[in-house]
Amino acid sequence: MIATAAVTKPDTWGAAGWLLERFDRETYGRRERIDRSGTITLEEAHGMLVAVVDLVQRYVPRVRQEAEIANFIATAQEAGARLALPDGTRTTAMPTHGRTP
Repeated sequence: MIATAAVTKPDTWGAAGWLLERFDRETYGRRERIDRSGTITLEEAHGMLVAVVDLVQRYVPRVRQEAEIANFIATAQEAGARLALPDGTRTTAMPTHGRTP
């Protein structure tokens, strides 16, 4: 009966959706949780950013430090523009392309 409704009433998406959920629950079924494996906290990200700037200040010649830190900031902003938010959505920030040679 559901299959008949899905085929004969294409304007009614409910029956077709129900069939898809039953056919391939992994792809079309309800998602009970968001996979956050491989993620880091904001505090961890901040710590890494501070550590990179510290390394640049220690080991990069002074004449190159400003340019290298500017490149690092631009890269971090691009990465931030692609971040997933806790609810699974993506950020809307546009990546910057202001790297210094």
